[in-house]
Amino acid sequence: MNAAPTGTVTFLFTDIEGSTTRWERDRAAMAAALARHDAILRSAIATHDGTVFKTVGDAFCAAFPSASDALAAAIAAQHALAAEDWSAFGTEFGHLRVRIGIHTGLVEVAGSDYFGPPLNRVARLTSAGHGGQILLSLATQQLVRDDLPPGVTLRDLGLHRLKDLRYSEHIFQVLAPGLPDVATPPDTAEKLPERGGPLADVDLLPAECPYRGLHAFREADARLVTTGRDEAGHETAEVVREALIRSWGRLREWMNADRRFRAWQERLRFGMRQWEAAGRDDAARLRFGMRQWEAAGRDDGALLRGVPLAEAEQWVGERSEEMTEGEREFVAAGSALRARREAEREAQRERELEAARQLAETQRLRAEEQATNAGKLRKRALVLVAVAIVAVWMDRTRRSSASPSARMARAWPPRSGMIR
Repeated sequence: MNAAPTGTVTFLFTDIEGSTTRWERDRAAMAAALARHDAILRSAIATHDGTVFKTVGDAFCAAFPSASDALAAAIAAQHALAAEDWSAFGTEFGHLRVRIGIHTGLVEVAGSDYFGPPLNRVARLTSAGHGGQILLSLATQQLVRDDLPPGVTLRDLGLHRLKDLRYSEHIFQVLAPGLPDVATPPDTAEKLPERGGPLADVDLLPAECPYRGLHAFREADARLVTTGRDEAGHETAEVVREALIRSWGRLREWMNADRRFRAWQERLRFGMRQWEAAGRDDAARLRFGMRQWEAAGRDDGALLRGVPLAEAEQWVGERSEEMTEGEREFVAAGSALRARREAEREAQRERELEAARQLAETQRLRAEEQATNAGKLRKRALVLVAVAIVAVWMDRTRRSSASPSARMARAWPPRSGMIR
């Protein structure tokens, strides 16, 4: 099972079009088809590093660490759904048509669930779609537009006002080879009018008057761009005019160049809040590192001294003045934790080397002792052999010297017949 992503997360929501009617028409067939639908979606989501964190009826709610993974999962799911033989559940059953919405944003995690405005937005985006469609928010489109799968394109559906949401959403439809082109417009609260004529070329204006010549903008043109939280924990935001962003090339280039730093800063602040909530416990810092390790594709170095910490140290070196004291302290704590872990590993290596040296010395002394004992045994054996040889020799000598006397004693006195 994939680890649930945290911080800036891409959400994929699904919903079956016309499911209520199908349930009313043939409950048994719909129940069997739904089981197959669930298996297809779970497989597509898990294969692309996604996590299903909630199901509501026949709707799936999944989270992904990257927008590209979510897009790939959506395309794979629609291909599998389109290729399935739904007539197996009844000759008049017909294809299950699923709408999918994808949005990216910063969220909070509570247990196994997510909370925050991005969830409301992706839910509204999904409900605006039609069966067979994959709809992307502007935030997700910005992340995937330069790395689309082969043959995949995005259709600009324009700016829409979504029900109950304060800010409008620029919607894009995914068009992929092998999938039907469902050209039905999104079912939103309002399709906002197209922009007016081109803006003045502000790049040619004097630096002391960079805004001169810009048109007035409608409130609908504004977007809320969340930039993080302040020291008190309150969410901070900036309102940026979409038309200004699109038409002012210099500003757009600056935002593109700045996006990577700001995205990293959001992940850092989310980790800081978790670290603070855990009482600045090093174990909490390690758990955050483990989540980053998962997000970095299980790069071993990311646990203590890999990609996330190196990236943080780089940003501290390059843009320290744009970071709060708490953020710099948080990065320094990570560096210190890495140093302590390295020192512990070095100490462990020294202990292992010392143990190896002691073992080698013990084995050497034991070998010397065994060699000494063997020498003593050889000497004792030689002494015993010598003693045995001497004993044998003495016994033979004694016997040989005693033999003539014994013969003479047996022959005396002489028999009378023999005395003349």
